[in-house]
Amino acid sequence: MIRSAGITDLRHGNVVDEDCHPERFAYHDDRRQITPLAPNIEHFAVAASLATDRNDHLRRPLGDGLVAPRSALGDHRDPARSLGIPAANRLLVTGVGHLQLLAHPEVHACLDRWLAPDRT
Repeated sequence: MIRSAGITDLRHGNVVDEDCHPERFAYHDDRRQITPLAPNIEHFAVAASLATDRNDHLRRPLGDGLVAPRSALGDHRDPARSLGIPAANRLLVTGVGHLQLLAHPEVHACLDRWLAPDRT
C-alpha cells in the first residue's frame, strides 16, 4: 500500500524537511533531527488506550488503534527525544479508541481546565 507523503512523514516522525529521506517510501536509517518544542509556550498532550486499566498501558503498550500512548504523550526511550510535557499537562483516557477522543467528556473537561483564562 502506498501512503501519501504527509502520512508517511507522520508515521516516521519526520518533523522538519531534513528528516525526510529522498526516497521517502523506501526503508532507510533514522535520520530525524532532535526538534524541541517551541520555548516559552505551554504544551499539552492527550492520549488514549484501548486498555481499560490506567496502568495496563505500561505493561502492554496498547494504543488507541492508531497511536501508541507513549508517542501521543511525547515520550521516547531516548530522553533527549522526549518532549518533556509536564504530568499536569498530560491526559491518558483509557478504554477508548482514537476517534472517540473527539467527543469524550473527560477530554472536554480537561481542555476546559487547561484553557480556562483563570487557570493557575
